[in-house]
Amino acid sequence: MPHSKEGKRFTVDVDGIKIGKAAPKDIHGLLVLTRACIGHMRHQNIDQWDEVYPGLAIVEADVRSGAAFVACHHGTVAGAFVLNGYQDPEYSEVPWTFRAGPVAVVHRLMVCPEWEGKGLARLLMEYAEASAVQSGHRIMRLDAFSKNPRALRFYEKLGYRNAGQVRFRKGCFLCFEKILAGIG
Repeated sequence: MPHSKEGKRFTVDVDGIKIGKAAPKDIHGLLVLTRACIGHMRHQNIDQWDEVYPGLAIVEADVRSGAAFVACHHGTVAGAFVLNGYQDPEYSEVPWTFRAGPVAVVHRLMVCPEWEGKGLARLLMEYAEASAVQSGHRIMRLDAFSKNPRALRFYEKLGYRNAGQVRFRKGCFLCFEKILAGIG
């Protein structure tokens, strides 16, 4: 992936999409993106997110901690994800296969509905995986809502293994894991 010359904020620039760590000025754009994704999922009868989750406090904490990443196109947040080592307590119930090495976890991957089907989600996950490897992580984990078939197929196409399921407030979520390439 080519690197941007804009400094430290954006570390990758691919076809006009700039991906990098979110800054406080991105919070509004992240909230707009979240609302667009909620509306789009509701239109598809996917009741995954709502006004409670993910809300302003979560978005602010993600940005403040340095775990939030944004994909911007001409200054507009088109996609985002959170990458850190936090595993929800429910993850302890999952019979993970891959256990040897530090674990990175992707949370709240989202793409603006207008960008769906254009490869942005794949680009974001490639960036997340590369960032995790660069930080010394060997394993990636994430969960996806069981009633979101497109997301489930997406993670499987990226080589993620279904490791089990957990239950959150909105229902059953499938947990996925993957050994990251580039670890020697």
